[in-house]
Amino acid sequence: MAGNRKAFTDTVVKWISEIIPKSPYIQVIREQLEGLSDTEFENYVKYLEDNDDAVPIIVPNLSDVKISVERNLEIAKRLGYDFFQHLYLTDPVTMLTYRTPKKYLVLRLPCRRQQQMLEEKISIPDSNRKVDDLTGQPSGASKGASMTFPEIQLLRSQVAYRSLEELIKYRGGDTKGFQGMNRHVMETGGVSLDQLSKTPTTVKSTDTLRTYLTALHLANTL
Repeated sequence: MAGNRKAFTDTVVKWISEIIPKSPYIQVIREQLEGLSDTEFENYVKYLEDNDDAVPIIVPNLSDVKISVERNLEIAKRLGYDFFQHLYLTDPVTMLTYRTPKKYLVLRLPCRRQQQMLEEKISIPDSNRKVDDLTGQPSGASKGASMTFPEIQLLRSQVAYRSLEELIKYRGGDTKGFQGMNRHVMETGGVSLDQLSKTPTTVKSTDTLRTYLTALHLANTL
């Protein structure tokens, strides 16, 4: 146990020293590992193994110690690790899975809940009569909630394409489509996106952008 423990600590300190050379954190992590009792040390190593976790590396902001991308790539090569991997993607239409011809950067990053998703940002609109002239989206007293780009990316990663179609098209500035959706609900008690798609409509922001580009004498196909 003692030999394995020393080897583990030396290995951790060695590679952290390679990643952030001359950093005070190198001594900090050594003291932390050496300060654990044998039981605490075993539990910590077991936690790393069971949770597929890693020893943290802390680099304070605005310090002289910097993490170098080039250095990390060279270290990864010595460790036999490749940051760039082929991706296996499934086409949403054909449902066929294929491997990308090129390799892409793949990183393990922490996932944090977006602040915009907190319920404090949701309100009950007084009416649906007030809309922005440029985007056709609800504004002022008629605005109940909004979607940010990270939230759109999150829905897309969950293959929620139909939800996105409703939220950023029919509820996001497609005035005619929104009116048609409300009409279906009032007349039949429900509505489907397939019904709405039979009548081609667009969001107001597309028309606005087309007008801006045309005013700049830029031909476009929007």
